[in-house]
Amino acid sequence: NEAINEAINEAINEAINTQVKERLTREVKYIYQQGGVTLSMLMTMFELTRTTAQRDIRLLKKADIVKFTGSNKSGIYILTHKGSELFSKFKT
Repeated sequence: NEAINEAINEAINEAINTQVKERLTREVKYIYQQGGVTLSMLMTMFELTRTTAQRDIRLLKKADIVKFTGSNKSGIYILTHKGSELFSKFKT
């Protein structure tokens, strides 16, 4: 899992603190496990405010790790090809 953490850290070239990086890593792992999530699912699972969840998604989208698919009302955030590769490279 250290390799996954490093890959995500490299993909997120932002000056953000360790706690945020750890949360983003957990969120990406959750999206991977679920196959896709709504903003509400992230808010519930990680006890985030809407603003924090939106900021996290914005960072992950900027890093090309997640993307939104579907309609505005019923769409979900899924891993991009790059996001999926983070897991396929380091699966044991």
